[in-house]
Amino acid sequence: MTISPPTPPLPDKNTRHPLRDTATTLMKSPLRCMESLLLLILFYLCLASQCRAEDDSSYGAYPLNQQGFICEWLIAGPFPNDGKFPEFAGWDTDWLVESGGESTANPKPEQLVEWTSPEDAPYKELRWKPRLLESEEYRIFDYIVDLHEFFRTDSREIQGIPCISYAFCQLNADQAMDVVLEVNGDDGVKLWLNGKQLAANREFSNLEATTWKISGRLHQGANRLLLKVEDGGKGMHAFQVKVLDANEQPAKGVEVSF
Repeated sequence: MTISPPTPPLPDKNTRHPLRDTATTLMKSPLRCMESLLLLILFYLCLASQCRAEDDSSYGAYPLNQQGFICEWLIAGPFPNDGKFPEFAGWDTDWLVESGGESTANPKPEQLVEWTSPEDAPYKELRWKPRLLESEEYRIFDYIVDLHEFFRTDSREIQGIPCISYAFCQLNADQAMDVVLEVNGDDGVKLWLNGKQLAANREFSNLEATTWKISGRLHQGANRLLLKVEDGGKGMHAFQVKVLDANEQPAKGVEVSF
């Protein structure tokens, strides 16, 4: 005698089933489905925006020190500077051309530099690295940016090698003002303010021996400042920048940001 398995009861049309109900609702209300999807997309966009804002806020506004020196920078390098003194090739090479050029530079912390590196370049993947003070106590005296030391902390040794480095920051002014940028460089320095090149001073000497006073004007709000610093392979690779008002006193109402 063969015993057949019991036949499962047919589902009652009046019994609610979550998946069936959801599918039925979506079929009947395509607009509601679209609205839910849009709300979900908006939620994730807001969340991403908030995360970016929190990330950017980690690099806040920094004051000039008491003498008017800029202590915080974004540094990129080292870039090649092939040739022999004084005809080094890197001085007139725009290493930022693939990201818009030196005059349009507006990098963010840890941003990858877009460039085509020569085969013999010692370091090919370069980023805009923040140069920050270890504590507020350093603000009094730590305004000389020693690029040899800075790159050494990132395991990049360039002592004795001719090279080019870039330094960037934004000067945020509470009002429009004329300023004097007092710059020392070892060795040559080019300077752009809001995309306009204001200086190209090339003297192979030590940091203290040469001071350039460069007149410029800050707009109210953010002002892009870019330096290109050349090293001839001897001595230091360093610079410092002081922001003075029209009377050559430390500028007031100016902060530094990235």
